[in-house]
Amino acid sequence: MKKGFTLIEIIFTVMLLSILASYLLPSINGVLQNQNNLKVKQEMYLEARNQMENITSEIYSGNLYIDSYVQEKFYSKVESKEIGENLREITLHIKEKDGKGEVILKKILSTEGFYVN
Repeated sequence: MKKGFTLIEIIFTVMLLSILASYLLPSINGVLQNQNNLKVKQEMYLEARNQMENITSEIYSGNLYIDSYVQEKFYSKVESKEIGENLREITLHIKEKDGKGEVILKKILSTEGFYVN
């Protein structure tokens, strides 16, 4: 008896592998796309946190006029409003340039400032 595979066995195996691959490739593509989206959202959140820290230090330095600006990947918009006698609410919107994602951070600051002994 000869050892080896017949042509029909090889064709059947190739067919099964191609069917299996056709089911797996879209799943792998979806995972890679979700990973990329998560990376962009994480980048937006980190940018928003950094901007909010800069805004906070500017306000405590006495600069009450904070402007919005356009970055390489994102647009940012800053809103500031008085919400009490000594309180100011800062709202920071960061959007992707293609308009897919947005991060909104809000912070309430005292307008009295910090006192250091």
